[in-house]
Amino acid sequence: MGRNATCPRSPLVLSGFGSLGSFPLALTPAPARFLGCLLAGLLTLFGGVTLATAGALPEVLASDDTAVRFAVQDLRPTWTPRSLRGGQLVLHEVHLEGFVNAGDPTRPELPRHGGWVVVPPGTRPELVVVKERWQATESLPLLVAPTPIVRQDPATQQQIPGSELLLPGESPRSGGTIPPEIVAELSKAAPAPYRGPAVRLGETVPWRGRRLVSYTILPLQVDGQGRASRFLQSGEWEIRFVPDPTAAA
Repeated sequence: MGRNATCPRSPLVLSGFGSLGSFPLALTPAPARFLGCLLAGLLTLFGGVTLATAGALPEVLASDDTAVRFAVQDLRPTWTPRSLRGGQLVLHEVHLEGFVNAGDPTRPELPRHGGWVVVPPGTRPELVVVKERWQATESLPLLVAPTPIVRQDPATQQQIPGSELLLPGESPRSGGTIPPEIVAELSKAAPAPYRGPAVRLGETVPWRGRRLVSYTILPLQVDGQGRASRFLQSGEWEIRFVPDPTAAA
């Protein structure tokens, strides 16, 4: 990696989502060094997460205009059994500090943490896995994400949105209907179990004169039956900014 920028230890600002919900935390490289320092200062002032964060949140190890390297370590999930259907079904909710659970309706809710990286002009982002350490886990059936439903108020006839925990193929038990767009999504085959790197990059998109790429850390992988398979204990990655003449300036 190249020489760090002159902003004191803060050429990048970590911005993401995790236990803080949608609070902006993205990895923000600063071609304009003053702006990078200013953002770092503002995030620190208002309680945001800056370069080195404790616990499960990513720690930025090094950063400049050629790459940013970050890591997580000592991830320790806990499992809470949830009794459903009058005790006939037990699913497990996973908890991981610094991460939030999310998933598609009727499919496992998985912990994730992520944010955005500002991509320098004339480059494209490329993920490099430096190291990952996974551990097999007990094959626990995981809690699924709720399914949106719509109920009709008998008094006013108004449509009231809500949600319900449904397994694949189930219909709402508490009355109401599943919106057509959700039905269309549920009719699609479940994706094959993901076995790639724990970090995934999204599309590079323009935002207020800059180019951003999202990153997501997915520390838990499941099998085809929605059961826990393995979890990430620690990992280190690098997002490299590769020169690309076709990239926007």
